[in-house]
Amino acid sequence: MTDQLSRRQIREYQLYSRTSGKHVQVRGKRITATAEDGNKFAKLIVETDTFGSRVRIKGAESEKYICMSKRGKLIGKVSPGHPKSPGSGWGVPAGLIPPPSGALGAPWRLLGRIWGAAPNVWGLNP
Repeated sequence: MTDQLSRRQIREYQLYSRTSGKHVQVRGKRITATAEDGNKFAKLIVETDTFGSRVRIKGAESEKYICMSKRGKLIGKVSPGHPKSPGSGWGVPAGLIPPPSGALGAPWRLLGRIWGAAPNVWGLNP
């Protein structure tokens, strides 16, 4: 059972914003909630490490991770071990704060606050 708890999971989702009525997209460094359903830039890969409760989110097409700049803006960055984008620990992109243990929903709440939406207005479309 320990192996199942520590196994890394990778899933593809679309993240919907009720505020804009569109999906979140990662186009290079730009992250916006302006994509139509099925847009190739709106497909997000969510990687979780269930043992450590850490989450990484990247655009499937752009292969950029969702990170936060020092100014509090969401930006896309290259993979976490890349010299231009040093990560920390398990590989959480620089600037993305890992959620506390057992709180896998924290990144969605973070995104909701950034774009001015309450946590319950985000929808995940697998």
